[in-house]
Amino acid sequence: MALCPQCDHSVLVHTLLTDHLAGYSCGKCLGTLVSLVAYRAWREHAARGPLAETPAATPDFDAPDSIGAKKCPKCRSLMSKYRISAEKTNRLDYCPHCEEIWLDEGEWQLVEGLVMSGEFTRVFTQAWQYAVRSTLTGAMEEQRLREVLGGDYDRVVQFAGVLTTPGPAPYHPFWGPLLIGEIAVNTLFILAAIYLLFSFFRKSRRFPHLYIVFLISNLAFVLVDALLVKIVLPEQPLLDSDTAREFGRSLVGAIIWIPYMLISRRVKNTFSGAYAP
Repeated sequence: MALCPQCDHSVLVHTLLTDHLAGYSCGKCLGTLVSLVAYRAWREHAARGPLAETPAATPDFDAPDSIGAKKCPKCRSLMSKYRISAEKTNRLDYCPHCEEIWLDEGEWQLVEGLVMSGEFTRVFTQAWQYAVRSTLTGAMEEQRLREVLGGDYDRVVQFAGVLTTPGPAPYHPFWGPLLIGEIAVNTLFILAAIYLLFSFFRKSRRFPHLYIVFLISNLAFVLVDALLVKIVLPEQPLLDSDTAREFGRSLVGAIIWIPYMLISRRVKNTFSGAYAP
């Protein structure tokens, strides 16, 4: 005699879920106990003939879900909870020892499409649960981006799709590496600028040479970046107005500061290494 894991005192009675697939139900809470062993046997038998097409439940189906842990009606061990999908918060209770599944009221309608398609057993696999968690994580990240970007979110997503999806004219396989490379190099320049600032206030003797390297690297980066963009977008000019302005600023800065760092007596006296090596 199996007792209902939800009501704990109600006796489960035999019921027919669908053609030739039986289970046990509770007349009080209307929950259902399904044997995974019986389901596999039913699925193997049903696969020999045509199965009735049953669509998966729509995401807005309102089926209540119990929160507390349940004991298996057969072995009385605690049952584990497995989420059906990322769209639904319902979790099925499963006993791995007895391979019994408890469905709360209305949850049979949620999984009926999976039952008919043969996907039901996959709900209780690590791969299925990992996919559900990944989908939930992606949805939370999307929500955070929507909060940060506001009304610009849809435009940013559309632009990113154009750049990364093969087919549209602006797509190029080098877009991803180029954008990641620009972010990485700009991050290095920020760190280098912080270190240069530290060396400047410490009056390190290495500051003039490091600053010269920084100026030349910045100038070279602007040119290399422009060449790479030209490869990705061949119809664009090598130096557009923004790039030309940035290159001009870098070039003027290099022309002024590199000779000054090399020949200025004040630089030699200031960064003589008296305060730091």
